[in-house]
Amino acid sequence: MGPLKDPDMETALVVDDERFFLTILGDFVRQRMSMRPLLAQDGATALSLVEKESVDLVLLDIVMPGMDGLEVLRGIKDRRPALPVIMVTASSVMDHAVTALREGADDFVRKPVDLDELALSITRALTKVRVAKLPQPKRDSGNNRRRAGRVRMRDRSP
Repeated sequence: MGPLKDPDMETALVVDDERFFLTILGDFVRQRMSMRPLLAQDGATALSLVEKESVDLVLLDIVMPGMDGLEVLRGIKDRRPALPVIMVTASSVMDHAVTALREGADDFVRKPVDLDELALSITRALTKVRVAKLPQPKRDSGNNRRRAGRVRMRDRSP
């Protein structure tokens, strides 16, 4: 039986072909980040979960057999462009990380994962999404802004 779904709890999809990292990262998002973890060991399962579940964040391994993390990232961004994705990699090849950022990843962290760094990265990504969802203040028409600007300028004149 999976974790109970609290409607107020954010959900993190953790994608890694290595069971060890999948378990550690799943426990981390549940215990430290207070998020509901969804776990996937391959890209196809991850993309299916992105379509079926209410996912708020993805932690995605870059190097996986079959569909690699960059392909999965493209699939996620095609389906849900605003969904934050943090790439996780053991690869020392910086090209992967640079490509992932160009393809829309929000950040990347290296394995072995520094959990404080990961927590900060998750917090930044979720904050960015939360701020984007805030209602925007009404803007005055251009005429009112220009007139108000001129009045302030005159008030400052001697």
